[in-house]
Amino acid sequence: MSRSATNKDPSRVLIRTPPRCRARAAPPSGQGLVRTRSVRCTRKSIERLRGFRRGPTPGSRTLDGVTPTPAPHATAPRARARVLLARSRPRRRAGAAAAEAPSLRLVRLALHGAFYALLALALGPSLLGKPPAVPALGLLLAAAYGAGVVRRTARPGLWLTGVTALWLALLALDHGFSYVAFPLFFHFLHALPVRWSLPAVAASTAAVVAAQATAPGGLTAAKVIGPVAGAVVAVLTAYGYAALYRESARRQSLIDDLVRTRDELSAAQREAGRLAERQRLAREIHDTLAQGFSSIVLLARAAENADPATARAHMREAGRTAADNLAEARRFVRALTPPALEDTPLPEALRRVTART
Repeated sequence: MSRSATNKDPSRVLIRTPPRCRARAAPPSGQGLVRTRSVRCTRKSIERLRGFRRGPTPGSRTLDGVTPTPAPHATAPRARARVLLARSRPRRRAGAAAAEAPSLRLVRLALHGAFYALLALALGPSLLGKPPAVPALGLLLAAAYGAGVVRRTARPGLWLTGVTALWLALLALDHGFSYVAFPLFFHFLHALPVRWSLPAVAASTAAVVAAQATAPGGLTAAKVIGPVAGAVVAVLTAYGYAALYRESARRQSLIDDLVRTRDELSAAQREAGRLAERQRLAREIHDTLAQGFSSIVLLARAAENADPATARAHMREAGRTAADNLAEARRFVRALTPPALEDTPLPEALRRVTART
């Protein structure tokens, strides 16, 4: 049995979506948040909800077969939908949380300096009695690395792939370039997704060990432990720093929430104080000026049926009362202090008001 759309809040109507990504629109108190059961279908659910919030579209129907009409409060905040989509995406990079930290600027400079220093140390011996291809490839590697650092391309994976290919070519020609792998480990962990960063580090470590096997003296335990220990230190350092930065970001978020809450509380207190002061002024005006106006009205009515002399006396008294009210109103504006209580005690002020009325 279908029910009328007017008897049902449109913001609480269940949208016809697949069971895997069914979403329910939140009530007005929920500020339009969307709860989904499947991260994989969040985008589709939010797009359908966004169209529902904007208004009925051709073919959009509820479960009961009634085309809904958008509620006045049910606006479609695109920013909130983007936030929900961002929160629903899984984390891809181990160092993504620390990607934009200002403290990483010094770390990046140190990493780039270490890369060029190790590359220079490896190129030095290769200039003596080595094929000319080694210095040429070394300079090409330095240029490619510097180009990626300066331009900061939007596709760091492609740049890192080219740098790694040049380094592997140098490593195949001279095992002395094994030490350049250490700064490359951090680039793998920072620029690549998690599913690619660790295999890249493992593959680079294996390449270094294989290159060390061609060195004089053959492969020894030290030549295996050294690269493996360097890779482990790089992985632990990258993930440890990312974890510390995420904790710092959470604390900063809490601090921001506390500051925002304090500002909102201060604004609410200021508003409450302003309303209280307005109510106090209203009471003061009613207790002072309203009495004077009542006296003026009574004196004017009494003067209508009185003899000329009495009428003139009433009108003079009404004029004095009006002048007092005017003085009190001006004093309220200037100092917000009743003029009758400024230089006389309360009983005397009450007697004066009683005598005047």
